[in-house]
Amino acid sequence: QPRKKRAKIVSACSECRRKKTKCNGEQPCRSCEKSHVPCVYPSAATAQSQAVDDRRGRAQLEAIEERLKTIEDMLRVILQSMSTTD
Repeated sequence: QPRKKRAKIVSACSECRRKKTKCNGEQPCRSCEKSHVPCVYPSAATAQSQAVDDRRGRAQLEAIEERLKTIEDMLRVILQSMSTTD
């Protein structure tokens, strides 16, 4: 007899994602039921808003890195001017 293939779960519940465990896709899933925690599946809107937050976060990080580079350049100039006056 051929072995039954396990059904592929499109999206694991939030708790299984957090724990990085297998999610059976039921409501509630076995893992959440066993742990006595709420079993919540992320919606497409949640995933989309997360992607927007990620892009916004990357843009903010790039801005901070650019400011840091400017400050480092300014400090380098100050230190060079101090060493030439000695």
